Order: sequence, then C-alpha cells, then structure tokens
Amino acid sequence: ELLADLYLKKGCIDTINGENEQAIQDLNQAIVYQNDLPDAYLVKIQIYLDQMNYDAAVENMQTYMDLTGEQEMNGTLAQIYELMGDKEKAVETYDAYIKSTDVSEKEAAFENALYQMEIGLYDKAIENFEVCMEDEEYAQPATYNRLICLMNQGNYDEAETGFAEGLEAGWDYDGIYYNLAVCKMMKEEYDDAVENFKKSQEKESYQDECSRSIALCLMSTV
Repeated sequence: ELLADLYLKKGCIDTINGENEQAIQDLNQAIVYQNDLPDAYLVKIQIYLDQMNYDAAVENMQTYMDLTGEQEMNGTLAQIYELMGDKEKAVETYDAYIKSTDVSEKEAAFENALYQMEIGLYDKAIENFEVCMEDEEYAQPATYNRLICLMNQGNYDEAETGFAEGLEAGWDYDGIYYNLAVCKMMKEEYDDAVENFKKSQEKESYQDECSRSIALCLMSTV
C-alpha cells in the first residue's frame, strides 16, 4: 500500500508537470501494487480525456465505477460516448445516470427525452415526451419540447400549429416566438416570420439569431 501510494503521488506530480506518458506508467505501477486504487484510475481518466483517447478513458471510468459504486459518473461517461459518436450508447449510459439519482419514472423519462433531443435523437425524444404528456406536471413542457423536435425534423406545419396554440394558451417559454418564426420562415411565409422574429427580439433572449433571420427573410423577399 505504501508503494502504491508513492507511485500514485508521483503520477499526480508527473501529470501536473505535463509528463503524461510517465504519469501513466507510474499510475499503472501503483495499480500493480494495489489494484483497487480508484484515485489512480481517476487521474488516468483525466489524462486520457486530455489526449482524446476516449476508448482508454471509457475503460478506466468503468473500472473506477466498479470500484467505487459511483454510478453518477455515468453522466460523464455519456458525454464521452457523445464525443466518440456513439449516440445509442450515450443514451443508454445517460439513462443509467438518471436512474442513479433516484428520480421518479416520469421525471427520468423527461430528463432522458431532453438529453435525446440535445444530441439529435428526435424520434426517441418524441416517444419519451409523449409519455410525459400524460402526466399533469410534465404535460406542458413535454408538449413544447416535442414541438421543437418536430421542427428540427422538418415537420414545420405541425410544429407551427402547436407553437401558435401554445401562445394562445399563455405559454411563456423563452424561444417560443423564435421557434414559431423559424417554422414560418422555413415555409417561406417571410412577412409572418419577420413579425414573430421581432416579437422574439422584444420578449426573448434570441437577439442575434433574430437579427440574422430577419435579414435572411428580407433578402428572400427581394
């Protein structure tokens, strides 16, 4: 254990000094003397992430979680799978992360849907949002985010109708006017789009985006 601790400390010093290859050797030696040394794996994970060696980072992170039982690390692991381009594995891992936080089934579905929307898996996100729409607490935000997914899929008619109905119902989401305007712009309804982009500028935080989009609309009507 003493030798393991010494090699761990040396590996940390090597890392601080930017001597990553030597650090990996020292950390591996620490693990030889004490294979259940989670801190050694944690430092290796950081080194491999800095080197963009994602396969090695994943392998060491899984070992770290096995040793510590810290399933919260699945949130970081999901981000690594994103960087690797493995969206399916990212979703699976993020789901494990959400479940480790002891949230309700509906809240887990909503959080998973938000994550799936964020990484562009719109079909899966829509499925989860539709489940959440059956719950009173999540019905409105789930409906709104489902419309964003539809818009991103190019289903502008249904998305536009939903955003307009939401505004009539008093929805107050930062971006609802902007999203409605985007739908109208994509349908080449430029005058209506400009009107809604201007409303977004007055009420929402999408100032630069609205300015660019208004310019595009005006250019398109020339």
